[in-house]
Amino acid sequence: MMQYLTDDKGTVAIAVWGCPPLGHEQDAVRAMSFASQLVRDLDVAGYPGVSCGVTTGTCFTGNVGDAQRCE
Repeated sequence: MMQYLTDDKGTVAIAVWGCPPLGHEQDAVRAMSFASQLVRDLDVAGYPGVSCGVTTGTCFTGNVGDAQRCE
């Protein structure tokens, strides 16, 4: 999980699949499967109206911050 925060849009979680060296050919399918299941599970748990967005493509990855507070 990269980020989890609450802002004016509600609660937001940002997750990443396929970061090197753990990439997999089916990462986009796995992310979609997770998002779909998450929406169903939260609906059953009493949180209707939850939505998920999934994007695909190449992105930059790297450390952010210094050695004491690094993401």
